[in-house]
Amino acid sequence: MISVTVAAHGLRNRRTIGTHFKAYDSGRLLIGEETDLEDVIKENNNNFDIKKKKGIIFNFYNYIYSVLSKICSCFLTFFNAYIPLWKLFKSVNYEEITICSEKYIIKNKNHPPMENTFILRKIFTYLEVTELLNVGKVSKKWRSVVKMYPEQFNHFHFDQIKINLDEGQIILFSLDAQKDPKKFTIHSLKELESNMKHIKVNSLFIRGMIKSESKIIMKLLNNLSLYPTQFYCLYCDFCLDSIIELKKYISINQKYINDIGFEECSSNELFCDDIFIPTIPNLINLRIINTTSHVYLAVTDKFLFEIIEHSEMTKSFTLEFLMINRPRFTVQAFIGVMEVWNKYCKNDLIITIQNATFTMNDLIGQCHATTDLKIIGKKFIESNNYYFHINIVKL
Repeated sequence: MISVTVAAHGLRNRRTIGTHFKAYDSGRLLIGEETDLEDVIKENNNNFDIKKKKGIIFNFYNYIYSVLSKICSCFLTFFNAYIPLWKLFKSVNYEEITICSEKYIIKNKNHPPMENTFILRKIFTYLEVTELLNVGKVSKKWRSVVKMYPEQFNHFHFDQIKINLDEGQIILFSLDAQKDPKKFTIHSLKELESNMKHIKVNSLFIRGMIKSESKIIMKLLNNLSLYPTQFYCLYCDFCLDSIIELKKYISINQKYINDIGFEECSSNELFCDDIFIPTIPNLINLRIINTTSHVYLAVTDKFLFEIIEHSEMTKSFTLEFLMINRPRFTVQAFIGVMEVWNKYCKNDLIITIQNATFTMNDLIGQCHATTDLKIIGKKFIESNNYYFHINIVKL
């Protein structure tokens, strides 16, 4: 899997900072409603598409034409019902055709095999992704089945997808590390959604999301079946509604996500315990860093106590890396995490807390007073040849 450092740096030699972002509407994805896909296909297939003209005379002409067309169609229907055209060729002898039972015919009229959604879904599960996309071009019914049940069909697999909303680009990193990443320009969110319905990824990286589009984008992600193990956001601005969608997204993918990162994302007060608690059973890495905000996160001791409770219940400790800026952790809850790691550790653990509510000296004093844990060199504790590295920064 591509590391977070590579994800943040992208294809440039150094990390992009805010001054290098393109201006809004200068490469950004468009939020506005787009033409429906069905209308686009009809326009592409219609070689006689004529632009509508304006004017009273032309509108009157269209009205007369439509009325006459309806009258003619009604007349032909009536004529064919009472004087069928086949009687003109009554002298021609035709071979008899075997007629199926009426019960069978009625059943198939109600549920034609190639129009039955259940049957189509069963058939489409055996198709490769490229074949599936081609099948969607056969008819409107087939296309709707492909669009409505993408999670049941085969998918393209990628290592990472980078969605650079500030530049209107999507970059696909192949599972084969020797292949170069592919870069595409996406002009609208609807186009982005249609291109990602049949994709699964190991890592999803989003950059440059602004507050006005955050809710729409998070809703879009909830409609996809990407199932990433790593979810990382850089320079993203969330609104209150988008945080609700973010909670839903993480809850839906809690079985898969084990690496979460929010770097220079706002607003700090919106990031709370309820977002991250569902991922605790599989959580390995968590990064929440925002150096520009002076507001404390709503991540409290509740998050640490959930880690402790899960570790005691499963007799294991999965977390390996935690870097967080301005949490509301207390020294007592932090010591509880140290104790449970000391009992069940099977990997090293690194925790860095910036702008903490307590100092390293406070932590050392509490450990000596209430536990048998010894912090070596004010940096780490050791247990069963594993190390718990601690970095507490209080400004």
